[in-house]
Amino acid sequence: MDAFWVFGFFAVLSLAGLGLFIFGGELPPSGDSVYAIVRWMGLVVGCVSLYLAIQSLLEALIVATMGYERGLALLIAVGAVGAFLAWLV
Repeated sequence: MDAFWVFGFFAVLSLAGLGLFIFGGELPPSGDSVYAIVRWMGLVVGCVSLYLAIQSLLEALIVATMGYERGLALLIAVGAVGAFLAWLV
C-alpha cells in the first residue's frame, strides 16, 4: 500500500514540474532570468518524478499480483537482461 502513496506523491510532483515548464510562458525558456532557470529545473524535476512515479506504480502492481519474492526475482531477471544487452553493445 505504501507504493501507491509514493506513486501519488511523485505523480503530483511531476505534474507540478512539467506544468511549470509547459504552461509557465514561452517555450523554450530563454534568457538568464531566475524564472527561466526555475522553469528548466521544473522540467528536470518533472521528468525524474515521472520516472519514479511509473517505477513505483509498477512496483505496486508487481507486489499486488506476484508478491515480494517473485517481484524481486523479476527485477533481478530484468536487470540481468539489461546488463547483458548493455554488454553486447
